[in-house]
Amino acid sequence: MRRRKPESPPPPQGAPEWVLTYGDMMSLLLTFFVLLFSMSELKREESILLLESLRRRFGNETAPLSVMPGVHRPTAARAERHPSLARARRENTQSGGDRVQAPAGDYPRVQTIRPSAQVIEGAVVFFPHGSATLSEDAKRVLRQVLEQIAGKPQKLEVRGHTSSLPLPAESGFRDHRQLAFERASVVADFLVSLGIEKERLRIAVAGPTEPLAPSPRPESAYLNDRVELLILDELVD
Repeated sequence: MRRRKPESPPPPQGAPEWVLTYGDMMSLLLTFFVLLFSMSELKREESILLLESLRRRFGNETAPLSVMPGVHRPTAARAERHPSLARARRENTQSGGDRVQAPAGDYPRVQTIRPSAQVIEGAVVFFPHGSATLSEDAKRVLRQVLEQIAGKPQKLEVRGHTSSLPLPAESGFRDHRQLAFERASVVADFLVSLGIEKERLRIAVAGPTEPLAPSPRPESAYLNDRVELLILDELVD
């Protein structure tokens, strides 16, 4: 009688074990390439803000504005700022930032006067209507703000303003612009007496053209009789 060959054991069920290792390796490779792709996609605003921050930190005024391919523009502190940089700064301000306690007083806050790529922060002092005489309160404000601006490399703009109300006959000023210039000059001279270098100061005149209170009513006009001290994003030559 013919003998039957013994049957071989059945193969194991499912895929071979090496398939599992191969699948893990493919998943890791896919993750690696996705990570490389995401790192290569730089946001323009964030890259500009980073480069500008590094430039200011290391004092390099000729660093390229963009890491993207194309024409590179200088970012000297006195050069015109790119609109993307201003937008990135505003987004960074809204999302947080360093909180610096302002000096105490009636109007001594170091604050952002108006959204701008050129203006970092500033302060405001007020004047009696038709007058260019610094009050004791205004002098106290400037002394307290001195702690924030002394020893810095940025330029300071002293911008004179007036209300649109008619000037008193006894004021002695020809018009609102002359009054605004005199106010700015008085503030600049006082800052120099406190030790601020003349080279850092720039006098500007706005007159009645940039009111804080749009209404010409006397009860709110005092907000427009002011001088703004603006810390510019511009370095002294």
